Amino acid sequence: TTANTGAFTSLSATSLTVAGTTSIFGAGEGGTPTATTIRGAAAAGANITGADLTIKASNGTGTGGSGTINFQTAPVAASSSTANTMATRMTIDKAGNIGIGTTNPTAALDVASGQINSSLGSNSVVLQHPNNGRMALRTSDSKSAVMSWSTSAINLGWNSWEDAATWQVGDSAASSSIFRVQKASTPATTDTAFYFGSQLTGSSNPANKMTITYGGNVGIGTTTPDAKLKVQGGQIVSDQYLVSTGAVVDFNNSNIQILQSVGGTAITLNNMINGAAYTLIVTDATARTYTFTNCTTPHFTPPNGATIASKHTVYTILKVTISSVTHCYISWINNL
Repeated sequence: TTANTGAFTSLSATSLTVAGTTSIFGAGEGGTPTATTIRGAAAAGANITGADLTIKASNGTGTGGSGTINFQTAPVAASSSTANTMATRMTIDKAGNIGIGTTNPTAALDVASGQINSSLGSNSVVLQHPNNGRMALRTSDSKSAVMSWSTSAINLGWNSWEDAATWQVGDSAASSSIFRVQKASTPATTDTAFYFGSQLTGSSNPANKMTITYGGNVGIGTTTPDAKLKVQGGQIVSDQYLVSTGAVVDFNNSNIQILQSVGGTAITLNNMINGAAYTLIVTDATARTYTFTNCTTPHFTPPNGATIASKHTVYTILKVTISSVTHCYISWINNL
């Protein structure tokens, strides 16, 4: 205070008023700076709570509002004795917005450039909304969320500023999880809703393997399915299932089943679906005339009869339900 006593305009036990626009702390100008700490007074005694430290910008009046609070540092420059140029790194404006890399923040936290990194021990970054509201990520040229999430859904706006397509996972109003794609404009039923592709190393673009249209048609090997399921190229194959002993057939295992030792005349057919066709091959060493349970009304062609011992008999079964009555249309051939 010996060299700058005149700078103090007011000094009391509770306040210090310094005239001028700059207050300098430390060893003084022109020498080697020393580390400086601005703090409140330390407490003494047991279990004393420390006091708050408040940094205030200059206050205004009326519609003027206060000034901003700026934090400045200077980057390393070329070797010289010239002082580095200070630059504002963080700003708190009169609205409480915080700007990093910008002096004009337009949001509660506005990071103008660079990365936001986390060094948490769990290698994770946690973003949490205090009221379970929706959170969003946007690009600078988009008023629509590129990605948003809440407790009920995750939405990905795929080029949402162009075609407003939305991918959604989960829906609080649904009884089960969903994955859907939605476009703001009304698509044609033949438009592609989902595209599944894969590529080998060196390929430029993933090759289409399966397509689902907005109309619900599924295409494998084709991008324009004109039926609920259309397979172009290749085969649709169901592996056979062997029942070595017993008379119970579970078509959930396969729609092609082989019974080697039935042990009786009644064969139970489980898990048949309306409109589906099944193949049953019997190779029993005993000749029998078989009946089929879970087929309320069987229709045989030719009329049902006995198999031939140790010969193969092939039954083809088409199951439908008409007026709550299950019908099985069964064609068969023996002595194979």
